[in-house]
Amino acid sequence: MNPGISACLIARNEATHLERCLLSIRETVDEMVLVDTGSIDHTIAIARKFGARVIEMPWSDDFSVARNAGLRKAQHEVLFIIDADEELVTPLRPAVTHLVQSEHRPWIARVLIRSPFRDARGSERVAVSHVSRLCSRDSSIAFRGAIHEQLQDTSGLAVRVAAPIELLHHGYNLAPAKMQEKQARNVELLQHAIEAATGTPESEAYRTYLVYQLGKAHMAAGRAEEARIAYAHALAGVAADATYRPELLIAMLYTLKELGLQDEVWPLLLSGLQQYPDFPDLHFFMAVALAHFKVPDLSLIERCYQTCLNIGEKHDKYPSVEGTGSYLAQANLDLLHSLLSATP
Repeated sequence: MNPGISACLIARNEATHLERCLLSIRETVDEMVLVDTGSIDHTIAIARKFGARVIEMPWSDDFSVARNAGLRKAQHEVLFIIDADEELVTPLRPAVTHLVQSEHRPWIARVLIRSPFRDARGSERVAVSHVSRLCSRDSSIAFRGAIHEQLQDTSGLAVRVAAPIELLHHGYNLAPAKMQEKQARNVELLQHAIEAATGTPESEAYRTYLVYQLGKAHMAAGRAEEARIAYAHALAGVAADATYRPELLIAMLYTLKELGLQDEVWPLLLSGLQQYPDFPDLHFFMAVALAHFKVPDLSLIERCYQTCLNIGEKHDKYPSVEGTGSYLAQANLDLLHSLLSATP
């Protein structure tokens, strides 16, 4: 059985990344459908060079509109959504074949996305998350949300599963001016979407998620106080079982550290550790915060890093930074031991 796969992309002025993306998928999918929302660079020419079918449409300040236009034009039974600044780094077809053979109702599958970025000190880190990017073709499955759009199933029949597929995201490796432009656009779209998301429990839940994303956009633009305010509103409204809540908690903690608000850090951190005791990023943050605020308890810092190693990586459970349960914790622990051994 060889199910047909349609790769669906949206793009606008993505000439820098697009060729790498299309090279990573063209041999494993049966068609590539690219919705272009107004490129003035070579995006469309690159897409056609690699055999993609290009659909041109005006930008409407709504990512779901563009996404769904591509889904509707796709011709095959499996839809694979990838962004122009991503590349496929693991085999796609075996996972798709398994899903088609094993699932007998509509399905939506999460894939793993690694996103390299630079932290506040300029060190390269990798954020790891699971995002729904693969689905069976079904009229009930479509994107919802003007920004930070998500695949939703209106029938309630689709099963959600995880697929052993990995994407590498290059979108955080932008020049400072380009990143500022991107974040300014995101803030504007997020503010409009937040204003519109009211009236029902579902829309209120989506609004809270958007406020969290607004905090991330502010933080990426260097506006820590605005980020803190947004994160506080999101934490007040987020459901206890929301999948992004641990990530929101970590984001708030690092923002509070950035602002020097030590008295707010510790109670929030201890509450988080009670809720998510196996989240290595929290224990890693505790070690970092103890050092940052010059708390004179090296044995506690040592225990934090050792706890990270004992837990290990938990990418299948939490959005996380790669290494907090392995090599980053080990490197910091080794450094701490060397400092302790050198102390008279």
